[in-house]
Amino acid sequence: MVLYVRGNVDTISQPGIALVGARHPTPYGLGMAERLSCDLAARGLVIFSGLARGVDTVGHRGALAGKGKTVGILGTGVDVMYPKEFLGA
Repeated sequence: MVLYVRGNVDTISQPGIALVGARHPTPYGLGMAERLSCDLAARGLVIFSGLARGVDTVGHRGALAGKGKTVGILGTGVDVMYPKEFLGA
């Protein structure tokens, strides 16, 4: 098995929490996910998520706002861009 990492490989061994949620959440759900991620990241937890749109996206944004660390785990190969909006499609 091989694990490819871009960035600081030590981050994946630090204490963290995985954030998983809907791709089309309510505005309340988006706000709470971002706030929770921000607070947890500010307290030293790494936010792990799958980089999907919706809750995952705001979770990463919240972690960065909290000056914390975030790890995105690709659910596809590196040759498959997801979401397709990143390609300008």
